[in-house]
Amino acid sequence: MFDPYEQALLWTESDVGIVVTPDEQMHLLAISDRVVTDSVGHSVDTLTGGAGVVFWFGATDPSVAVNRMATLNLFAAAGMSARAVPLLHGPVLITGVDPDRKPIGLSKAQLEFLGSGPEPNWWARIILQARARRSERRRRALRG
Repeated sequence: MFDPYEQALLWTESDVGIVVTPDEQMHLLAISDRVVTDSVGHSVDTLTGGAGVVFWFGATDPSVAVNRMATLNLFAAAGMSARAVPLLHGPVLITGVDPDRKPIGLSKAQLEFLGSGPEPNWWARIILQARARRSERRRRALRG
């Protein structure tokens, strides 16, 4: 489940966040001063879900595929409808934040919140899949 680096982070009780890569893999990573820039890039937007869980993502670029895993996590954490939840593109970082809006490690409660969020029902899945397919068609059309 966890690679040796991630196991070491857990063992040492480091402040950790989760990065969801464009290929929809989830990995733990240590929180540092450059974690947002290193994980997502320079042009960053954020959305805050329940329990103070923050999603950091690059400005929406229609030329990048939808990150379905990150979008599903946002759906579960934010309590938005399948029509309203933003489709996230590219890498996405999930952390907590301090009072100055700087990333901090996810607390145990936040990790449990992410793990216990609702899964989309069959109708929400259909809506999210249709939105992702539409986005993919637009992406292909832009490429020519």
